[in-house]
Amino acid sequence: MTPKQRAILTSIGVKLGDFPNSIDLDYSKPPKLVMTLTQEAAGFSNPINMQDTRACFEAWCLIIKAKTSNSGLKIELDVDGITVASYPGGKPANGHLGRFLYRILKFSEQYKDWFKLSPILDNLKNKFKTYLDSHTFVTSAPSGAPKKAIANYNLESYVEYLFCDSISAQKDVLGLSSGTTIDRQLPVSLFDATKSNTTGVFTGGKSAIDFWAVDGDTIN
Repeated sequence: MTPKQRAILTSIGVKLGDFPNSIDLDYSKPPKLVMTLTQEAAGFSNPINMQDTRACFEAWCLIIKAKTSNSGLKIELDVDGITVASYPGGKPANGHLGRFLYRILKFSEQYKDWFKLSPILDNLKNKFKTYLDSHTFVTSAPSGAPKKAIANYNLESYVEYLFCDSISAQKDVLGLSSGTTIDRQLPVSLFDATKSNTTGVFTGGKSAIDFWAVDGDTIN
C-alpha cells in the first residue's frame, strides 16, 4: 500500500492491512472516492484474472463500504488511459474484457445508490449492454461430475466437497430442502450464438462457479 492510499483510506475511517499498489485512489472531491484500475486489471491489455487482488474491484468496494465511518461515501470506478474507442462495441476482444464489462454492468445495477462508473466506462458498459440485448448466447454444460477423490484437494475444494456430500450440512448450514440439486464447478463460459474457439465472450476453461445449487426454478 502506498502512503497516498493509506492516507485516503485513513481519512474515511478504513484500516486495511493490504491494498494493491496498482489501484489508484482519489478523494479530492468528497464524498466521492475514485478507484482507478490498470488496463491489465480490466482486460484491455495483457489481462489478469478477475480474482487477482489487482482486479477484484467488487471486493475492495464492498470492503471499503463495510469499513468506512463515512456512511455517505460514494465510489466511482475508472480504468487508466482508456477512451470511448477502447471498446467499439460488439464481441469484446478477449474473455477477460467481456467478463469485466459484464461485471461493471451488473455491479452498477446492484449497488447504484453508492457505486458509479466514470463517464467513459459508463459509455463502454452501455455499448456492451446493447450487444447483449441484441444477440443470443450459449454456454457450456458441465463436462462430467466433479472428482470425488479428496486426497489432493485444497481447502476450498474440500469444503465444497463436504457440503455436496453431506445432507445434514445442506439442510442445517445452507438451509436447502432435501430435493435440491447441489454440486460444484458450474461452467460460466459464454459464446455468441454457437460454441467455438472464435465466439467466446467470457473466459472458458476452468472458469466456473465453485459451488451451486438448483432449488425448484431457482439457481443459487
